[in-house]
Amino acid sequence: MEEGNNVSNKQVKEVILLWLSYYTPLHMLTDNPSPQIIMQRVRNLILEYVKTVAGYKMGDMPGLMEVFCMWEDFVAHPLEFYFQQFEEPVYTLSEKMSLKEVDEAWKMWGDTVTDEMLYENELDVLATPEWMAFSAAAARAMAIMAKRGKLPEDHAIS
Repeated sequence: MEEGNNVSNKQVKEVILLWLSYYTPLHMLTDNPSPQIIMQRVRNLILEYVKTVAGYKMGDMPGLMEVFCMWEDFVAHPLEFYFQQFEEPVYTLSEKMSLKEVDEAWKMWGDTVTDEMLYENELDVLATPEWMAFSAAAARAMAIMAKRGKLPEDHAIS
């Protein structure tokens, strides 16, 4: 956070959890989970997301526009929220760093493609260096996150 900002870490965490609960599929919230269980469930969704990106082939579902938009469903911005959103024990330091790399590659990819390209020129998009960098970053994150695999969604880990 910037110096002089009077927002506490507790307030930031509350905003992030509110944001995550808004974007978390409704069926994942019907059991009134704790904040950590929400984070574990979101981590599992992120793991599935990076698998999708790393293995994406032309014609896959979801389409590239949805792949682009889904990242924002799971990751709060701006970047200074990273280490408050991705806390231990849900995320390891290497997982946090790999997801930051994915985010940076995602932004570069987003800066180079248009909506039209995402809908109509999938082959051209998949051939861009920015997509290749994004896919490679997702593959690295997937490998790092796969070491622990999916986390339980019914109880908090320690």
